[in-house]
Amino acid sequence: MQNGNSEVDAILRRAAWRLVPLILAMYIAAFLNRVNVSFAALTMNQDLGFSPEVFGWGTGIFSWAIWCSRCPPT
Repeated sequence: MQNGNSEVDAILRRAAWRLVPLILAMYIAAFLNRVNVSFAALTMNQDLGFSPEVFGWGTGIFSWAIWCSRCPPT
């Protein structure tokens, strides 16, 4: 039975080596997206005459729309 556990451990280790870099890249992309929206708010609010509340609602609706438009799992 010990041999079965070592095979499972090897499979999980191999999967982790493939998945962890992808998850890290997705995390970095999401972080950069949030930072980009924050930098855009610095000048866009003044140019368009938005208050911080209006900008917050807009980004919230945008984030909700992105979340809702994702493909459901099959």
